[in-house]
Amino acid sequence: TNGAVCDSSTSTVNVVVHPNPGTPDAGADQRFCETAPPVTTVLAGNAISPGTGLWSQSVADPVQGVIFSDASNPMATATFPQYGTYRLVWTASLTYTLPEPGVCTLTDTVTVTIDRLPSTADAGANISNCRFTPVYLNAVPPSVGTGTWTIDPSSTGPGTPIFVNPNSPVTQVLGTSTGTYLFNWTVSNGLCPPSTDQAEVTILNFPPFAIAGSNKAICNGTSVRMDANSPGVSPNFGAWSQTDGPATITFADPSSPTTLVTGITVEGTYVVRWTISNGACSSFDEIEIIKYPDVSLTCPSDPTICEGGTATISITATGGSGSYSYVWESGPSAGGPWTLIPGHTDDSYTTPALTADTWYRITETCGQVSCVVKVNVVPDPSIGSMSSNTTICSGATANLSVTASGGIPGLNYQWYTGSSCGGTTTLVAGATNANYTTPALAQTTYY
Repeated sequence: TNGAVCDSSTSTVNVVVHPNPGTPDAGADQRFCETAPPVTTVLAGNAISPGTGLWSQSVADPVQGVIFSDASNPMATATFPQYGTYRLVWTASLTYTLPEPGVCTLTDTVTVTIDRLPSTADAGANISNCRFTPVYLNAVPPSVGTGTWTIDPSSTGPGTPIFVNPNSPVTQVLGTSTGTYLFNWTVSNGLCPPSTDQAEVTILNFPPFAIAGSNKAICNGTSVRMDANSPGVSPNFGAWSQTDGPATITFADPSSPTTLVTGITVEGTYVVRWTISNGACSSFDEIEIIKYPDVSLTCPSDPTICEGGTATISITATGGSGSYSYVWESGPSAGGPWTLIPGHTDDSYTTPALTADTWYRITETCGQVSCVVKVNVVPDPSIGSMSSNTTICSGATANLSVTASGGIPGLNYQWYTGSSCGGTTTLVAGATNANYTTPALAQTTYY
């Protein structure tokens, strides 16, 4: 119509409403772990009435290829190409013919999730750490699934350690102490059975710090004894090894801190290492063994002194390092027993006043070679007899003689003359023998 004056126009349309098919129900969503191929599941659609049903895969799925044993069977078996998430559509259809052929459809979708089997768990190698050293685990990262660290119930280590990041394969572990811990690395993925592997972490006490002792010098010899510190009680242990040197040397007992080292035959510097360990916990220290040329000594002749006198003994060394140190000892015989003379390490020594024969042993410390020197002590010289008073004619000479004993062999004499007995005397030049002939005398003279 258009206003009151104009004629109206009428048209008729027929609307045909067709009945819907029965309401489809694709069943509850499903989730399960993949199995060995083929991967299948039985669907749980409902029977469609009125109408028919048909299974299909959503075209939006990233992986296509689901096969239905009978797409019209509400309980068809679906076969999947692999793991993943699939949306399966259960479509209900009811056809009609008037006013022209057609079909009415309703749909319902079921989601089927197939979880992939997780990677096989690998917790990594067992760990042996020193106490107070950070502990980091070393599991293999899973390619499928998520890994999680937990403490095994049978773990005997003290306290309750904390995983800084329980899902990290290389997480740090806090709160450990001396003992043994069992940590489980479990890889899980959805509803699939998890995979678990175990790592044993042993926390050890640190052993004593290694002290290899003093450097060693060898001159005349091919062996030397070590003086390292003790490793303590088991399970701590010590071990000697050679790290450098002109020849290979031998440790009589490599585990002994005081072992004898042999085979030091070539001159040069050898470096040896003393290591104290407790499992992975260890420390080491190194010293040098220096092999010098052989030392030889030039020993002095035995001196002779008068009773109450002193003697200076000097010794000469060659070879070695060129720097020498000596040990001086004294004794009552050539075989000792020897008494150390403290504070004397030089190549020369002056004895105290001696009243009896005394032997001295001088040992060079590097070459361990010695000289034994005897200091002979003899009584002071004394005159036993001399010529009696002699009367001569004026202008004649007199033969005088003296007999002496004691003193050092090869006594020296000196004649003196004077004008009176007990008076002032004058040395007679050249008169140094036991016998003396006076010059021609014109007066009484004293000798």
